[in-house]
Amino acid sequence: MLNRYRIARGVEIEIDKKIPLASGMAGGSANSASILVGINKLFALNLSNKDLRGMGEELGMDVPFCIQNGTALAYHRGEKVIPLPPINPPLWIIIINPGFEIPTKWAYNNLDLDLIKKEKKNTKAMLEALKEGEVRGIAKNLFNSFEGLIIKKYPEIGKIKDRLIEEGALGAIMSGSGPTVFGIAQDKEQALKIHKKLKSEYKSIWLVQTV
Repeated sequence: MLNRYRIARGVEIEIDKKIPLASGMAGGSANSASILVGINKLFALNLSNKDLRGMGEELGMDVPFCIQNGTALAYHRGEKVIPLPPINPPLWIIIINPGFEIPTKWAYNNLDLDLIKKEKKNTKAMLEALKEGEVRGIAKNLFNSFEGLIIKKYPEIGKIKDRLIEEGALGAIMSGSGPTVFGIAQDKEQALKIHKKLKSEYKSIWLVQTV
């Protein structure tokens, strides 16, 4: 980016990373996105969101989504992004990381693309639930093509999903290529109960709200 826009000065970047490495939560992509956005502001390049997403696509398929920020529909390979209205009311989510890494490259190299094409997609139903802010509909339509592959090799992920559901989550699913799992609660009160119950079982557990 500095070379492309002939910026003579360098940039010193310090990352205080909170998201575990190789956790399936787009931590690296979010870092890349924030750097592009930061350089754009720092040097007053006045690049549009679309321009930044185009550069982000060169770095990774999740980067354009992270640059867009907020609720959005990503399609094609994930680099095409359509902004959506914020989820209202915001969702209460419990996130659990089992403490091991899954190499993203391995996950993509072993994904059965022919099988994915045959899978039943529920994008339309999910978009409608997001539009209406219908938490049960959102939880019901969670879907991740990686789960079959990843849970077969790492059954602990499936166990975490089961525990979230057992404690009251409306739905639970693996994030990205794993191993992190998140569950959606009906409301803040229910989310607090689930978090309190499971924090003794899992070291890396967070209670968060969508923005």
